[in-house]
Amino acid sequence: MRRLISTGMITCLSVLIALIGGGCQSAEPLAPPLKPHVDHRVVASMKSHKVSLQHFETQYARATGGWSAARSDGPKDYASFLQGYVDHRLKVMAAREAGIHRVPALRTQMQRYRRQMARVRLRSDSVLAPVMRALHEQRAAAGSSVAPEELRRTAEQLPGIRAAERAFLDRLHRRTVTHVDTAALTRSLAVDRLDRAARLHLRAPHQPDASVVTVQDTTYTTASIATFWQTAPDLRHASIGHAVEAFTRSAVLDHAAQRLKDTDPSFRRQMASYWQDLLVVELMRDSVWTPAQRDTAGQLAYFETHRDRYHAASRASAPPQHDTAPRLAVAHPVAPPTVASSEARLPYIASLASVRSDAVLVASGRARVGRTAVLPHGDGVSDGSHLLRNRQAVAAFGPALSSPPVPFAKVRSAVVRDYQAHRERAFLKRLRERYHVRLYPDRLHAAFRSVPTDSTAARVPPR
Repeated sequence: MRRLISTGMITCLSVLIALIGGGCQSAEPLAPPLKPHVDHRVVASMKSHKVSLQHFETQYARATGGWSAARSDGPKDYASFLQGYVDHRLKVMAAREAGIHRVPALRTQMQRYRRQMARVRLRSDSVLAPVMRALHEQRAAAGSSVAPEELRRTAEQLPGIRAAERAFLDRLHRRTVTHVDTAALTRSLAVDRLDRAARLHLRAPHQPDASVVTVQDTTYTTASIATFWQTAPDLRHASIGHAVEAFTRSAVLDHAAQRLKDTDPSFRRQMASYWQDLLVVELMRDSVWTPAQRDTAGQLAYFETHRDRYHAASRASAPPQHDTAPRLAVAHPVAPPTVASSEARLPYIASLASVRSDAVLVASGRARVGRTAVLPHGDGVSDGSHLLRNRQAVAAFGPALSSPPVPFAKVRSAVVRDYQAHRERAFLKRLRERYHVRLYPDRLHAAFRSVPTDSTAARVPPR
């Protein structure tokens, strides 16, 4: 029995080995592991957010004035911009996670700013732009060119610009559906006619507030008209009818301004950028700037660690009247003449601004020490150097005087500023770790290599 079992077991094992061996021989060789796909079009990533090379090109060109201007820069410029852009995006993401974008006061501030800037944009595009184009064509025909800022100032001062504004508002008013409920207005103000003085009735409406003016799909109440009248000094002595008419025209302009963010992509981008900046400012004020300003212990510790950064300006004693040759240096306070050695003299000008001296020995001419003058100057030599505007000057300083140590109280403002920057760097470091930031600056070598398409150029209007 034992022999039969042993023989059976051996037979089974032999069959199993044969099967396994045959299976191994017939199986295909294992494929090598797949390499992870690398998208070289991504130049930065933050958690699930990715910054593509095309998006980077659009943002960089928009910030630098257009595609051609951006192409003239190099990889170092691109890498520096990418770091700043990603840091800004991190702050915006952190602000949204903190719920800052839901703060009512901040949203009200944004709405007020959007309405104000939309009014400015409408006036600029519809009133000033045609006048500026006409002025430009006149100057071009005369063979002269003027900067856009000068054209704008000239247009603002033209006597017909106010009439052009009124004409624009009239056109806007005709295109907008408006309605004034005169009966409801008179009941709310308890008057029989609208030619009554506004100052007698718009300070405090007698009856409960009522909807009296409609502009498109927006209704306004008597209280809105009263608030508008109280903030318009030129309507102090106007009638109720005149005040309502002025309010309606203003509401029409507000309606057009409200629509601008839906009809003008560049204005929408401008407002989105401002909103992000507003969120970042609030985030940094709450998380970095205010805490750093209140952290006196941290400021003192930072001051002690970096004491060598805060010192009084170097002082020099009065120069000796003789033996000045070893300390002579030539300076050109304004533009240096075209001399071969002028570039070597430029660093000396920078040193003048950082040296405080009781007296400076100044010689006019080309190193002719014979004609010298000692100029007392206790507040710095740089101002004194302006006395020698277009002349070559030779200045000599005596031995440097030791400066006393600077107490914290005298440089506290500078320390607070540096300490805030220090805490901001630490804050950004934590954000980069939290959002798993990865930058790929080596992929920026491909930036702006291709010629922009029409759609790309349309997305990047020059400033």
